[in-house]
Amino acid sequence: MKKKTDISHLLFFLILFAVSLGLTFLYHNNRDNLTWKGVLWADGAGYYIYLPSLLFAGFEADKLPDNIAEKTGNAFHLNKVQNTIQTKYFYGESLLIAPFFFATHGIAKALNIPEEQGFSSIYHRMIGVASVVYLILGLLILKQVLREFFRPWIQGIVIGVVYAGTNLFYYSIIMTSMSHVYSFFIFSLYLFALLRFLATQQWKWFLLLSVSFSLTVIIRPINGIILLLFFLWNVQTWQALYDRITLFMKPKYLFTSLICMLVAILPQVFYWKYAFGSFLVYSYGNEGFANWTHPYLLEVWFAPKNGLILNTPLVILMILGMGVMILKKKRNGWLFFSLFLLVSYLCASWYSWYFGCGFGHRCFVEYYAFLSIPFGFFLQSVWKPAKWIRKLPVGLILMVIVYSNILSSLHFPLCFKADTWDFRAYLINMNKSYIIPDDFIRSFNLVGRETLRYEPSDDRPYYFITDSVYHSYSHSAVFTPANDFCVGVTKAVREFTVAFPVEIRVDSWVLNPGDTPTGAVIVCSVEKEGKSVVWQSCEIDPNIREKGKWNNVKAKFNFPEWYDKDSYIKVYFWNKNRKHFFIDDLEVKFYRN
Repeated sequence: MKKKTDISHLLFFLILFAVSLGLTFLYHNNRDNLTWKGVLWADGAGYYIYLPSLLFAGFEADKLPDNIAEKTGNAFHLNKVQNTIQTKYFYGESLLIAPFFFATHGIAKALNIPEEQGFSSIYHRMIGVASVVYLILGLLILKQVLREFFRPWIQGIVIGVVYAGTNLFYYSIIMTSMSHVYSFFIFSLYLFALLRFLATQQWKWFLLLSVSFSLTVIIRPINGIILLLFFLWNVQTWQALYDRITLFMKPKYLFTSLICMLVAILPQVFYWKYAFGSFLVYSYGNEGFANWTHPYLLEVWFAPKNGLILNTPLVILMILGMGVMILKKKRNGWLFFSLFLLVSYLCASWYSWYFGCGFGHRCFVEYYAFLSIPFGFFLQSVWKPAKWIRKLPVGLILMVIVYSNILSSLHFPLCFKADTWDFRAYLINMNKSYIIPDDFIRSFNLVGRETLRYEPSDDRPYYFITDSVYHSYSHSAVFTPANDFCVGVTKAVREFTVAFPVEIRVDSWVLNPGDTPTGAVIVCSVEKEGKSVVWQSCEIDPNIREKGKWNNVKAKFNFPEWYDKDSYIKVYFWNKNRKHFFIDDLEVKFYRN
């Protein structure tokens, strides 16, 4: 019987691997690689750059492709003066990807496939393979952990729902170059090694524990808080805590952990010396925990903009599982709850609490390896044989969560382009994912929205970007006598699947550093085949009441209800007098009525 069970489990994971690999290949097929649509973009490129730098460039900036930093979202910097390649990200993800990278290099050489110094299509596919492999390995290891607590059927449900019902799916299938699926694998490994070591106190398990912790730190240092689990797992008294600390301080364990950490961190330290001129560097610059005293906890948990619970409702069941563990006096119930609060606080204290573009709150993805345990206890408490009547509603809830998560992941537009608490924009995204029907959205009248903040990573080369002044984030668009147009939003009419807009409202922030009016206007036009069909404008100077400060500039345009589906709506600033001023935070809303 056990042999048949093992074969069925192996078959399950093989099918999961094949389906995941097929999905990621299908999703990324025929996408423009060296744009925001590609795998290697923004943070992902920043983690990855170590590998092409090592193999193809010898860490010399001039040996990498021209403009490769701009083409991959400016996540790293090519210092042409010192001929160095600078990235703020740690090298841990590159270390995990390295076997796949070098294997791909060998295949490319053997088959004479273009490599483009590690940025050709074959390397984008390689990232997808690596992501899926580490996903499946992480789930396999997690299943071994769950065996310590639950029956096989609960193990299977937890694995399947955590995979398909959280944004782990998105960061394994869609955003494959981000660090989270790799950290998920390491977290699963860490928890597996921890349980084995505490049960046996064998050195081999402590070695694996130390290696996994070291890998955690050199992927995302903030995740080093999982070290707390070593000291607090199953600990319920002060004496037990003292004994655990004493165990760690034994020379063979202490030196093992220190050596593993030293071996892991040394390459990073030498890289900092090469790239930044010092062995110890805070490579994130001005980014940091700027909100210690006023953390954005409600936003982290509930906001439509990347909020954890609203975008990953399965977390509610995980939290309920913590409550079950606490009420039934299961060990580690309070530990899971405290860890959840600590991670939430750290995220809420970061200068950008929503961590840029992403589906849901991405910083919790790796922690699902831990939170799957309280989720399992929730299922165990609800799905008891004597409580069969509870199974149907809970099963339906899980099916809805999985269904909506997969659809949302496959149709998510990379960024939530709206304000923090804009629930209507959230529902419009749900409509575009085929989860909410058109009739429901029509009742809002708002049928579309676009928000721009003019960051370099927006991949809009026609913007003139500056970091000298800005209303939010770190950059704004600047007008000078050299440029008179700045296209803000271009929206294809065919994108309005619910209803065509008849009213367009523009909200922006403008700074005029001079004493004379700008003479600039906001233009809203409908164009087809490069020619304007409808053209309207609104002067911005009447809204600029304070010179040298940011002023809120608004405009409203009305259009007839007829549209050619092959036309485009454009909203932009026209600097017709070629003055010097700045704009930021351009928001365009499209209304039906």
